[in-house]
Parts: sequence; C-alpha cells; structure tokens
Amino acid sequence: WDLKPEGTLPRPCLYFSMGACLGPCVAGLTTREAYLEAVREVRMLLSGKTGQLGKVLQQRMWEAAEREEFERAARYRDLERAVKALAEGQVAELPGKGSFDVFGVEGDGRDVTAVVLVYRQGKLCDKREYHFEGADVPADGAFLSEFVPQFYEANPAVPEQVILPFAVDEPEALQGFLAAKAGRGVEVLVPKRGEKRKLLELAQENAGESFRLRFRHPAREGERLGAEVQSLFHLPNPVVRIECFDVSHTGGEAAVVSVVVWEKGKLAKREYRSFNVKTAKPGDDPAAIAEAVGRRFRRLLGEGKSLPDLVLIDGGPTQLAAARQALAEVGCQLPVVSLAKRFEEIYQDPGQPPLRLPNNHPVRLLLQKIRDEAHRFAITRHRRRRRARRLATQLLAVPGVGPTRARKLLAAFGSVDGIRAASEQELATVVGRKLAKAVKAAVSGEKA
Repeated sequence: WDLKPEGTLPRPCLYFSMGACLGPCVAGLTTREAYLEAVREVRMLLSGKTGQLGKVLQQRMWEAAEREEFERAARYRDLERAVKALAEGQVAELPGKGSFDVFGVEGDGRDVTAVVLVYRQGKLCDKREYHFEGADVPADGAFLSEFVPQFYEANPAVPEQVILPFAVDEPEALQGFLAAKAGRGVEVLVPKRGEKRKLLELAQENAGESFRLRFRHPAREGERLGAEVQSLFHLPNPVVRIECFDVSHTGGEAAVVSVVVWEKGKLAKREYRSFNVKTAKPGDDPAAIAEAVGRRFRRLLGEGKSLPDLVLIDGGPTQLAAARQALAEVGCQLPVVSLAKRFEEIYQDPGQPPLRLPNNHPVRLLLQKIRDEAHRFAITRHRRRRRARRLATQLLAVPGVGPTRARKLLAAFGSVDGIRAASEQELATVVGRKLAKAVKAAVSGEKA
C-alpha cells in the first residue's frame, strides 16, 4: 500500500504499538514533517550514508540528555551504535558459544558507570546499565569486587562465564561466591585476545558512552565544573562563563591579544574576539593584556552585555596585576585569576603565593584547556596579522601601489592568502595589467 501521512484511518496497526512505525495513517499520531524526516533517515541508511545518519542520531542523543530525558537519550545512543556497527561490520554475537555476561566499567574517581551485556547461547539478549553518582571510587578491580556480587544478588541467573575488563582483588572469593549462587562452577575470564576480547571492548565502549551521556554531557559537566571553580576561589555565584586573555607576538611585532569564552560546559567559539595591540610598547605583555582587557570590558559595559563570572589571564602575577588595574579603570569589579605556564600555578592575588593543584584536579584541567585554546587562537590571529603587515610592506614597495590600492587588494581577495593565490588576470581586475605583474612578483616569495 502507498499510505500517505494524511491521518485517514481510525486506529494504528500493531507496528505502531511495537514502536516500528510513526502511525502516519491516523490523525494526531505524528506530523508530515516528522514522517518525512523519518523517511529521509531511512534513505540515508539504505544509501550507505551511515556517517551522516550517525551524526543526526548523536545530536538527538545530546539534545535529549540536555533535557535530562536519559532513557530517550540512551535509545538514540543505541541506534547510533547500531548504525556504526552496521557500517563497520562489527561482531556483537557469537551464536552457539554458550552463556556469559560481559562487564564494562567507566569512571573518573567520582562517578562510575557499569554496563553488563547478557549473552545466552552466544546471542546478545539484554543490556543493563548502572550509574553511581558521587561514588568517589575508581572504576577498577576493587569496584568490580563489590559490584559483581551485588549484580548477581539482584540477578540470580549466573551464566557459565563472567567476563571482566580486569582482574578483581580477590578472584578466588568471587569464583566461590558465583559457584555457590549457580550450584556449579563458573569461569571468571579477563580475555586478552580473540572473539570475547572484542565483546569486552564493546562492553567497555558502551560503558564509556553511557558514562559520558549520564555524567559528562556539556550542560551537566558545565554545572559541576562551575560549582568546583566557585568553591575553589570562594566566589559568590556559580561560574557559568569564563573569559580568557592571551597575548601573542614575534619579538614584539604584530602583537595580538585573544579572548576565548567558555560557557555552560563548552567553548563558545562564536564569542571569540581578538585585539590588535595599538598603545602598548612592543614586547610589553602586561601592557598589552591591560589594553585588551580595558577595551573588552569598556565595550561590554557600554553595550549593556552580560559579563563573565571569572576572568582568566595567561601569565603570572605581573599580568594579573595589569588586568586588575585595567578592570578598575573601567569601573568593573570581576574576579580575576592567572595561570602561569611554567609550573601551572594559579595566582589569585599578585602579592600572595600561587596555588598549585594536583595534575588531575578538574579545575586545573579546565583552566588549562581554556588557556591552551586562548593560546592557539592568539597565535592564529598573530600570524595572520604578521603576514598582512609583511605583505603590505611588499605591496607598498611596488611602484604605483599605495595604501588605497593595497586596501582594495585586501578587500577584493579577502586575505593575504587570497592575494597570494590570485592569478595575474585576477589581480589585473583590481590594479590593472601593468601593476598586476609587479604585485604578483612581489607576493610570490612571501611565506607565513
């Protein structure tokens, strides 16, 4: 039948109840847009566009997680995994190979996720997930020593084999417990290779994705990290937005200060800004930071835009003092800290000793991530400005090319690289044939 989503039938068929159909033949069960979107996704799958379909499903997974609809998010995750497995020809079953449970775990020392893949007669018949928030234990053998017995206390069907990602602390005690529950011997394995090793890797991958979905989606992770930053620096409000400043130059030439933004758990690249240093002396990093901080917050205050909860400066106490002074001069009171590269020390007050956090401390890792992104962005913008300056010098050295024609070239081709890549014929449309040849010769040897 060529059923169309017109809603003309009185009730849906069994496929709707099974979740295998949207029910387009019954009014009110779906919309034309939702139905056509489902058709598009089926066409993606059948035409082999599994990568594109996987991105769609992953996006829906994160959107559901943002709404804290974790069951729906898990379904999207499983669909995305199924599409990926189909594309890769991944083996998920071992028909006729007996009964076994495969355990996967993932954690960060604070939260833990455990996944159990249940196989009977070699076929995957169930998958169970367990999340432990605030457990404050690593996902290791000690955790498994406690979790596996608890699992089989609640699930008395003990298989022939229990497959673990790593050895438990007391394997004999665990085997004795399982044998007593099953009334027979039970083999506990930690496979290093072969088919069951692949299934173990699948369980571990499932656990990792479930962990990230439950505990590390951007909004939830952002709330957790913001609260830790607030607590560490004794701030009045949870930290939702951080702005970081970094300066880049080559021997004082073409200095640029970057501003990158971290907001609600992720880097907000559309909010990035950069400032060409105008008044600071070449090589004076604190003065460059002060200039950029002053310009940035003078504009934000003037336009009535929201301010960050924390300002992060790349540098030591001197850069921190310069940023604080600049904020005071524009009448802005914000918490400011700096992160010095050499020992990754955090300065909260220029006159006080720095704070040194453990290498794996979440706040240290967060600030390093933001600082490193600011450094990358500053270098990118500095190199662009340096190339433009050097090209402008070369262009102005060509007889007949003055500032006006140089600006026209940049406007026409968009960038330094655009001018360099342009042909003589293309250059001639802006400066004429005679000058085009000279311009091409001048820029052809320029290197980034």
